[in-house]
Amino acid sequence: MNDITGRLDRLTDLLIEGHVTQETYAKKHLELDLKRKNLSVDIRRNDSGDSDFKMAISGILALLSKSPKIFESSNLAEKRALLGLMFSNLELKGPTLGFTLRKPLDQFVNVPNRLVWCPGRDSNSHVLANAST
Repeated sequence: MNDITGRLDRLTDLLIEGHVTQETYAKKHLELDLKRKNLSVDIRRNDSGDSDFKMAISGILALLSKSPKIFESSNLAEKRALLGLMFSNLELKGPTLGFTLRKPLDQFVNVPNRLVWCPGRDSNSHVLANAST
């Protein structure tokens, strides 16, 4: 955006100095102004998308944090929907239940890969018990 503003300023200087014609100036000014408006629209769209994404993640995490209570008080169809939201694969092998969490839940649970999505040290300097496994 600053690049386009700088180019518009330079274009104005070239017109004042007589290096470009009024016709060339008008054409180029319109082109650069259109680019600037398109960038503004893209920026607003991306900002809106970020906000929508944060709200969606917040809602999902709120739902999942209440999932035990929701699960207990739900009918069978609601329980299946909740399990479908969290797991992509449930498999019973004898007494053992195997499962695959849906993304991005798998990243929150997979503590050994914590350093991939949380590489820096935060304000909580305590070491996680399973961090080295």
